[in-house]
Amino acid sequence: MEDDIGQFENTEAEELLEKAANFYVENKWEQAETVLGEVTQKFPELFEAWAAYGDFLLNAGEPNRALVPLRRAVKLAFHEGIGHYLLGAAYTKVGRFHLAERELEMAEKFLLDKADIFAHLGRAKVMLGKIDEGRKLIADALKD
Repeated sequence: MEDDIGQFENTEAEELLEKAANFYVENKWEQAETVLGEVTQKFPELFEAWAAYGDFLLNAGEPNRALVPLRRAVKLAFHEGIGHYLLGAAYTKVGRFHLAERELEMAEKFLLDKADIFAHLGRAKVMLGKIDEGRKLIADALKD
């Protein structure tokens, strides 16, 4: 029977991402960012590395810096809804609501769990003056 524990075919990348995640959990943010930078440099075509780096920057309160890695993640794997979701969240946080709306609508097409998407998309639509549509999405998010 084949061992299916690893998520990636690249064990080195997987180990680096796990190391970064452990640093993050331990509140060692500088070390986590260093490792994430290393994994994106070593494996520039790995969607998961760019998405993880962008997600880290979002959680670190640096949505402007998260845009570059998240754009790269979406470019590498357009069909991965999580990349669109994270990029949409970053655009929302930096006030680029038209772009947020576009990315979150793409995420909605690819992801099954809609609550977080609807919450962010509703906020973006409200900020774009689409009040009723935004309120409905936020209400739907709260139902879930």
